[in-house]
Amino acid sequence: MPQRASVCQPAPCPCLIAAWRDDYNHHRPHTSLDGLTPWEYHQRSKEDQTMNKTNL
Repeated sequence: MPQRASVCQPAPCPCLIAAWRDDYNHHRPHTSLDGLTPWEYHQRSKEDQTMNKTNL
């Protein structure tokens, strides 16, 4: 009986990974961030830091 060659799955296309990362970071809200996307959370943090610097 011939042995079957193991079939390796090809690595995901870099463009698919980039699309997933963009969706995850810019479009999907995260419950751990109170329903914000990571990008929205980052922007809010930057705005808070800017306000704190102007109030000094």
